[in-house]
Amino acid sequence: MYGGYKNDDDLYANDQSALLGQQGVQVRRYDTAGAETEEAIAREKRKEVEEVEVGIREIAECQQTLADLVKESGEKLENADNVMGDAAAKTTEGIYQLQQANNNAKAARKRMCCGVILLLLIVAVIVIIVFVTKK
Repeated sequence: MYGGYKNDDDLYANDQSALLGQQGVQVRRYDTAGAETEEAIAREKRKEVEEVEVGIREIAECQQTLADLVKESGEKLENADNVMGDAAAKTTEGIYQLQQANNNAKAARKRMCCGVILLLLIVAVIVIIVFVTKK
């Protein structure tokens, strides 16, 4: 009997149990360390995913801002196009009115000339009548 063991097999079985027990502790330590490492990796991945999500949100906001600016610019361009179309129409109308005013001024000058000539003829006739009656 060896220190309370009945035979060599008991001693060997007990030594193996003790050895497995120690290895189990080490395995558990490695498992705990592995779990902690995996947890740290998982936290890091979550952090990276959150950073990517923030980046995606910022990109989405930039795209929305850009879309709003494009829409606003389109509206301004459309408004400018309408204003230019109105200006072109009013310019054409103004040219027509200037042509009409020019034609009216020419007609008025002709009438004035005719009126002056008629007045001179009347004065001439009166002067002739006055001279002929005095003689």
